[in-house]
Amino acid sequence: MPIREQEFLDAAVSQGLIEDDELMEIRRSANTQGISSLEAITIAYRVPLKALYHAVAAERNIRFVDLGVYPIDEQAAIEMADIGLRRGVIPVRDQDGKIILATAEIDDLALISAVERSLDILAEVALATPSAISDAVQFLRKLRNEELATVEVEEEDAADLFSRVINEAYLHHASDIHIEPAENTLRIRFRVDGRLINFISSIPVEIGRTLISRIKVFSGLDIAEQRAPQDGRMQFELSNGISQDMRVAVIPTRFGERITIRLLGTTDENLTLSNLGMLDKELEAFRQAIQKPYGIVLLTGPTGSGKSTTLYSALKEINGSWRNIITVEDPIEQIVPNISQVQVGASDKVTFDSALRSILRHDPDVVMIGEIRDLSTADIALKAALTGHLVFSSLHTNTAIGAVTRLMDFGCEPYLVSATLVGAISQRLVRRLCPACREEVDVDDANRALLGDHELKRNFKSVGCPQCLGTGYSGRIGLFECFWTGEETRELISNGAGEHEISRVGGDLHKTMFRDGLDKVSLGLTSLEEVIGVTIGASI
Repeated sequence: MPIREQEFLDAAVSQGLIEDDELMEIRRSANTQGISSLEAITIAYRVPLKALYHAVAAERNIRFVDLGVYPIDEQAAIEMADIGLRRGVIPVRDQDGKIILATAEIDDLALISAVERSLDILAEVALATPSAISDAVQFLRKLRNEELATVEVEEEDAADLFSRVINEAYLHHASDIHIEPAENTLRIRFRVDGRLINFISSIPVEIGRTLISRIKVFSGLDIAEQRAPQDGRMQFELSNGISQDMRVAVIPTRFGERITIRLLGTTDENLTLSNLGMLDKELEAFRQAIQKPYGIVLLTGPTGSGKSTTLYSALKEINGSWRNIITVEDPIEQIVPNISQVQVGASDKVTFDSALRSILRHDPDVVMIGEIRDLSTADIALKAALTGHLVFSSLHTNTAIGAVTRLMDFGCEPYLVSATLVGAISQRLVRRLCPACREEVDVDDANRALLGDHELKRNFKSVGCPQCLGTGYSGRIGLFECFWTGEETRELISNGAGEHEISRVGGDLHKTMFRDGLDKVSLGLTSLEEVIGVTIGASI
């Protein structure tokens, strides 16, 4: 007995996934396209099916089970009545080791009763999505050595699975898809808000191999080559008609090829400076810096900290018909209209050095360099800034002031750094608290000790609801350490001062990342645990 469509719609409104006045448009869209209202919601409002089932579970006051998180009890699955597996009942264990029966047909009481009798238990029944149940059934039947048509290696299996994986990754706002082989299976995980979550825990290895071959073909890779790393790109048309660009990396492992797919532009292309997470004072200082006629502005931080997103947002902020903006990137991650973007490595002759030397002859007002990696690139960037160009770039350093010492470590002349550096921003990404379910709480003793003399006006914690799929978080927000050069700091830089000496003076509007994080905790934007997690060891 499947859950009625109307119950999904009512739950979606009640739990805040959609607005009541949007129902009529959803039904009209469904009728026009010949699809269900649930499909219309996922396409038009980018709501994962998992969120709709989570909403129904919340309305019924029962548990929702993510089969990528809850471990399947394989022994119970083998012992339970055959009808349970045929009708999609999956026994899982919760954190306390208690058996829970997960199913998409929560109202079939006779079915649940039959499974309980076969296991000689009285179990809690929880709701799960049909696709997750199907994947689990497929795995368990393979485990029981049953012949099953859906386990046969067919091209259609891989095609359907690939389409579902890409569409679900998009709906979950995933940045990456990880396809990882084990001895007899593959698993698929998504990186969402900086953390990996299970999507499918186990795929039969035969279907997995066919899936990997299909991805390699679509990415223009050599399917016969299985012993060397390969990189490629592909496009895929999503169910909503959007063409999704993806970067694909393949590497051989002990149990077969592993694939990581980066979904390009899925979460960042609509971001502007205003919604990156900078507070008013820092945002105003950054806006002033990127409007200067010349100089160099640097973004620092580890891989995946959002540097490229901030650089693109800065470019979009100053983009206009009166400016000539040229970028040198490896790779181009976002397409920005009315900007000339150069892809490094597009041919053997296009390197950072050669591209930079060439574009300076194209009369640019603004130059964006994806990353400064060596002295040659750094020297060209600084001299471009000295000769009347505004330059944006990024570096791998832990702090904003560390950008100064990193340039000197490359071998750049201190006077050149002093004369050109407008400022640097170090950033990290933390998960944003779900505004629908966050709760204000007191600071516990352990965290109070970490705060030291720092004031925290208010503190919030994550809870979990259908809108955030039970995680307590929704999206990410940046934490920033901003360092802008002033007369005193420029003199120190010119004299070759180190990071510690410069940090004591601080510079104009210098603010540590820890302080920025605490301000955002007080505003209910993130949690203290998230801030501490990315600022341990940083200057506070």
